[in-house]
Amino acid sequence: MRSVCTSTIRRSISSGRRGGNGAPVTLFRGILSMTAPQCTAPGTSCTLSTWKSSVDFAERNSFDQTQLRYFSVAHSSLDAEQSTRRPAREDHDGRDSQEPGRDGGRRELSQSQHDGEEEPELELLLRDERLPCAEHLDPDGTMLPTSDWIHINGTLPIGSLNQLLTSLEQILMEEEQKGIIDLDAEWNPVQDATVPLMSFDQLVAQEDPPRPLIEAAHVVISPFGRPNGWHVKLANRSLAYAILSRGQQQNIRIGWKLVQVSEYHYSKERQQKEDPAWADNGLIVDDSMVRIENCPPEMNFNYVRYLFSRFELAHEGTTILTWKGKTDDGKVAPLMYIVRMESPSWARAAVRELQSTVVNRKIIKLVQFPQQIRYEEF
Repeated sequence: MRSVCTSTIRRSISSGRRGGNGAPVTLFRGILSMTAPQCTAPGTSCTLSTWKSSVDFAERNSFDQTQLRYFSVAHSSLDAEQSTRRPAREDHDGRDSQEPGRDGGRRELSQSQHDGEEEPELELLLRDERLPCAEHLDPDGTMLPTSDWIHINGTLPIGSLNQLLTSLEQILMEEEQKGIIDLDAEWNPVQDATVPLMSFDQLVAQEDPPRPLIEAAHVVISPFGRPNGWHVKLANRSLAYAILSRGQQQNIRIGWKLVQVSEYHYSKERQQKEDPAWADNGLIVDDSMVRIENCPPEMNFNYVRYLFSRFELAHEGTTILTWKGKTDDGKVAPLMYIVRMESPSWARAAVRELQSTVVNRKIIKLVQFPQQIRYEEF
């Protein structure tokens, strides 16, 4: 079993940078925070216009495009939330009503009563409390992920675990250089000058043996029996948020293939229900299994057993079975056999020796299922 260990990643990130006039500037995902009176004074709030003026400040002081890219997420998130919220009801005395948020936070909404006036501003109140960072950045719990699992969709059907881990390791190394917010770290935005950032070195020092960045990787099987994605469990949701944000800002590739990433909430019952291999065939796919595609209709169990007679089949359980996958629109997968070998090495040997065998004028194709990191092992 191969996993990405944080001991291989030793690059650290500075906790803050300084602007052109010497003011401390902290860059973190989604928000550009500056030590400014309008943002840090107790009892005051950092409005959308204040954040926009902070970006103007950064541009005047020659911040590079990589740093400014973080701030664009805050604009899009706030604008989307502002457009979807209901207008605040106005009391009879003309005062705007306030909508309470979760955990004591609140967002104030104002509505213009006359045409031609400026659009209302959305105010995020920075509370003078020491709470987990995520509760300050997302008081309502609607913007940040709550799970440390992600779903990667669109990988190659012949992709491998090594390819997945190498690609994710490279992405996390690049994101650590830019700064990954520690969503679970305690933070007071009024008293603290910088937001807490995650360091892979500190993550390594927390446990012995070192905790891997990727704790589980389950291959996702299509109804036709071919891998088309992965369910990946990261060490914490901060790493999951880093990859999800990366997917919103630019393309993510696993190997050379463009993929899509989304949040995933794992449960063993959901995994068994959604997995065609388990739901339809009652098996857990692993790298000791080989699938046989492009089978002629005349091919049966006896002929499959004859083909694999030189190799060691599994000693226990069913060794040869047909794939019973079915799509939502009623389409059934072509005839395909699954063969369980005694070990992954026997599966590789069978694929190497039997590949492109001609059966009744049809060339069959053998593919070994990829290695996985099962969540139950942790």
